[in-house]
Amino acid sequence: CVRICPANVPINMLVRLLEAGQYEEAADQYDLYSCIECGLCSYVCVSKMPVFHYIKLAKHELGRMHAAEAMNA
Repeated sequence: CVRICPANVPINMLVRLLEAGQYEEAADQYDLYSCIECGLCSYVCVSKMPVFHYIKLAKHELGRMHAAEAMNA
């Protein structure tokens, strides 16, 4: 899946953090936001993992967390 990514996101490492709910770490360590959401990683995943779903969820949760932080500041 890493070779198929047009943004060169290390999908295998990213998914490990996303599965564990470590969204901020994924964004910081593996540049979650460079993902262009093309879905190729999910399409070619031999393990049939919902990679694209994890990425969308992580971006959504991070946005929600940052909005909550901004409201509390």
